[in-house]
Amino acid sequence: MQWRIGLQNLAAYAVTNFLTVVLFQFEGAVAAGRFGMSWQVTSMLNQVAMAPVQAQAPFLAVHAARRDFVRLDRTWRNSASQTITAVLVLSLAALAVLLILGRAAPGVAMRMLPITEFAALLTGVTMIVVLQCEALYLRAFGREPFLAVGVVSGTTGGALAWVLASQHMGVTFAYLTSAAIAFVWGTLVYARLRIAWRGAAS
Repeated sequence: MQWRIGLQNLAAYAVTNFLTVVLFQFEGAVAAGRFGMSWQVTSMLNQVAMAPVQAQAPFLAVHAARRDFVRLDRTWRNSASQTITAVLVLSLAALAVLLILGRAAPGVAMRMLPITEFAALLTGVTMIVVLQCEALYLRAFGREPFLAVGVVSGTTGGALAWVLASQHMGVTFAYLTSAAIAFVWGTLVYARLRIAWRGAAS
């Protein structure tokens, strides 16, 4: 399980910090700095939003081991809903702050991505947060089913970023595409294995 998660983290680098390097290579320090600053904000939102469901991860594992699926579902549903609500609220707040800065302090706002690109990043992060919630549910069974999802989506996003980096919004589009692939594929995996693993454990 640990090496599977490790490989996913390596692939995730292709659509996270690596994107700033790609922009620096193709568009220079200014473009890379704007993306890097925006990415740090979205990463922080991800980490803050994930706190409620991550705090429940040990309890999810206990409920799964005891085959107490009623408590497992209730604990996951409550904490995941808090996490998803948090990422939505924080994303809207971040967009509102950027809009205000665009009028009140345009020099500061210029250090971030344009509002449409920033919104695309936040949309991608929101999808990833939902996927991370689903992953925590399945990992409660002591397995890691998202290796292929993480590797394929990560390498696809990295490749797209390299190809589209010289075009407007190319890197942001690459990240959003990678997040969409992971979200759709991962949610299908979650829906299938949630039923299969619960049946196998009963």
